[in-house]
Amino acid sequence: MGLETDGARAAGGAYEARGAGGVSAAGVVGTAGEELEARLHAQGFLYGLAHTVFGGAPDGSLARALGSAECVQVLRALAGDCPACGPLADWCAKAAKGAEDAAGADGADGAGGVAAEGDVAGAGGMRDEGGAEVKGGARNAADAAVEGGARMLDQALSEYNRCILGLGAHRESHPWESTYTSHNRLMFQPETLAVREFYRTYGCTPAQYPKVADDHVALECAFLAHLAKRALEAPSGEARAEALSGQLRFLDEHLLAWLPRYCADLYADAPDGLYDLAARALLEFAEADRRFLANALGA
Repeated sequence: MGLETDGARAAGGAYEARGAGGVSAAGVVGTAGEELEARLHAQGFLYGLAHTVFGGAPDGSLARALGSAECVQVLRALAGDCPACGPLADWCAKAAKGAEDAAGADGADGAGGVAAEGDVAGAGGMRDEGGAEVKGGARNAADAAVEGGARMLDQALSEYNRCILGLGAHRESHPWESTYTSHNRLMFQPETLAVREFYRTYGCTPAQYPKVADDHVALECAFLAHLAKRALEAPSGEARAEALSGQLRFLDEHLLAWLPRYCADLYADAPDGLYDLAARALLEFAEADRRFLANALGA
């Protein structure tokens, strides 16, 4: 589930093992003169990561990508201003350790790459309108890491099926904006159409339109990551301001209008799991992002 503009995938697509959109810790922690650029890199990273986490079923390759040294390093760097990123970094590191050891023990390479962009809990993607063995005394510890990582992934998959796909047991959380902002808490309401029109303002539509709800949390995060890339590559100050203004409006009118309640419900459904931790990090980052953008734009 990414964004396609002019035939090419934009940043905010599937999280890659090297880091989301190629962001490094040095790119996140910038000097005062690099503050805006550093913030845009951070947006691309965090919104891109949230897009991937909520956009597809968790597997070993996703755990290894999230738990890569660079990803964990950036999350820990972001935790300085966004403390909720710390517990998420811990989860990623632990789950990845088990996934790596299990893959080594099996002689397999997992599922073959990070979560595919088309495997997105019914959310779809977007396109533009055109179209090694441990020996000796360490063995028990290694086995424990494998088992612990496997349990974490099993739990994450169970939570994904229940909380994101809505299979099986009752849940309070729903990953669509309209289920929180419409009076009857249903999907495909006028609120969904408002999100669709916002996307179209910037030349984007869901790739699986009209079969998907545009206001899925993964799609909303992908859109914000796309706007971050658009601002970074803007040819003029006016174009950059337009992208930043779009981010601020989208946060105010859409993501932050429902994300706090979604986070509370997700915590009730699956406390301290991958999706709860990712949602808390996303909320804290988005709230800080909103303040940063308002200050930058003088709003």
